[in-house]
Amino acid sequence: MGTASEAISKLEEALEIYPKKHDTIWSLGNAQTSLPFITKDLEDAKLYFRRVMQCFQQAMEEVFISTWLF
Repeated sequence: MGTASEAISKLEEALEIYPKKHDTIWSLGNAQTSLPFITKDLEDAKLYFRRVMQCFQQAMEEVFISTWLF
């Protein structure tokens, strides 16, 4: 989980600076996709999948909003 955790940490830092950057949110979701498969606890896996879905949903909403505004 080391490389994924490092990527997640860096992406979360980037989102602190610019929280609505859709490609960073999407990348965070991608980085989190491996986590449900390497955890042994089913409830933790479900939580990871929910976080991934939230990232992808938020990224799509940000794309829609930015497209709609311009």
